[in-house]
Amino acid sequence: MKKVSMISSRIFQYTFMMIALLMMALSPPVKRKSTVGAGDSMLAGMVMYLSAQKNIKEGVRFGFACGTAATLNEGTQLCNMHDAEKLYKVMRQYE
Repeated sequence: MKKVSMISSRIFQYTFMMIALLMMALSPPVKRKSTVGAGDSMLAGMVMYLSAQKNIKEGVRFGFACGTAATLNEGTQLCNMHDAEKLYKVMRQYE
């Protein structure tokens, strides 16, 4: 049973990594002001979508939109929802 769980975990990790790589390639270019907090914003966006029972692909996509949105702000500001949703819509067009 433990081995099956480990295999399932590995499959999930590889799937997540492949989706993440795809989303990086599809993230729209923006004029960065600061990268501080981009990783925190990305993780928060992913957790928000996944906790709302969205699929992993959409969760990763929204996470990348949040991370990218955070770079639009100066200093230590995290992303704002308006920018994140706008970027998310742009990223959905790439499908």
